[in-house]
Amino acid sequence: MPGIRRNISNIRNLFRNAFARAPAAAAASGEEDVIDAENVENAVNDENVQNVINNSVASTPSKYMLEYPFALEWTIAENHLFAFKDATNNALFRSETFTPTTFPNVTYCLDLFPNGCQPKYRGLTMIFLRIEFEDGKKFDTEYSFSVETANWTRKYNYNYSEREGRGDSCCTTEELFDPSKKFIVDGKFTIKVEGFIKIEKAEPTPKILRNFSDLWKIGFEDFTITAADKKEIKVHKNVISAHSPVFYAMLNSGMKESIENKVEIIDFPFKTIEKAVEICYLQTIYADLSMNEIALLIKFADKYDVAIIQDAIENFLGDKITAENVCETANFAIATNCFKLQKQCMKFFIKCLFKKEMVPKIELLDKDFSTTLLNHFACRACVTL
Repeated sequence: MPGIRRNISNIRNLFRNAFARAPAAAAASGEEDVIDAENVENAVNDENVQNVINNSVASTPSKYMLEYPFALEWTIAENHLFAFKDATNNALFRSETFTPTTFPNVTYCLDLFPNGCQPKYRGLTMIFLRIEFEDGKKFDTEYSFSVETANWTRKYNYNYSEREGRGDSCCTTEELFDPSKKFIVDGKFTIKVEGFIKIEKAEPTPKILRNFSDLWKIGFEDFTITAADKKEIKVHKNVISAHSPVFYAMLNSGMKESIENKVEIIDFPFKTIEKAVEICYLQTIYADLSMNEIALLIKFADKYDVAIIQDAIENFLGDKITAENVCETANFAIATNCFKLQKQCMKFFIKCLFKKEMVPKIELLDKDFSTTLLNHFACRACVTL
């Protein structure tokens, strides 16, 4: 008898611990729009350029690198530049401001100084990539400037820890207006920047609202689910009620199922039901499922409003994205309304396109998704005429 009491006490403790909630995440601070051309004075620190942080994985917590591509082509009329050829007041031109693809709260633009950004750089034409972002942020950049007509290109790896511009001289002011140097052609100066903003982030701690792994197959189940083939699986009412508002309502309504402590589900095969229940307890997916089986799990999650199943599937498939399967994964995400997975596929596609990596079977990609992808990938353009 004492042993039985101890077991019951242990089960109660497991349920009590299972319903403990994780602390809420702190709210992000607001972004402040600041434009300060004088910050450019600190921009030309060529001797102190920091290398891009290696994409490494730490033990606690593990980290990974997020990459956000950007590209901008800026054309400026020669007559505008010539008006500031001899300027001594650090006069600058600033392009339009843009947001990198899929990277909110960050903007970038180009600054061009026809005759230097400081007295010591007078006589040099300076070009800077300026990035605005939230206070406290730090990230690395890998990008290149190019003036195609002059066959001029420079590559950079810069670290940004505050709002500022980073760049270099592309030529002397005299060379800028020298027709033989071809920086200005047909009355226009065109410069292009393209690259990546890179942020090292810690792997997010899985958000476990209900942790029932200790209850998986230990006994004391009090509810039975029967599939169409009459196979049964035993579960704890508290577990399925915690994950599914549909089951919660069913078991608290005085309906037949709540009285008999069983329900028959005839529109899903037993394996789907079994895997769905397993995810509710263990909150993980193993790699022994086909895409058709995963699709059935998503339908089950949708019908019974089991968010943990949808989240687990999207995380599982998102971690498995490669150039070889991204088209299939994206089409699957679209067909099953997995919006988080669609976004992960979009980011992966953009990264591949910017790095000019081959993506097999891209012609099979959903047409609407392809159109959205091309719109994201297109180089931004602005003109100062």
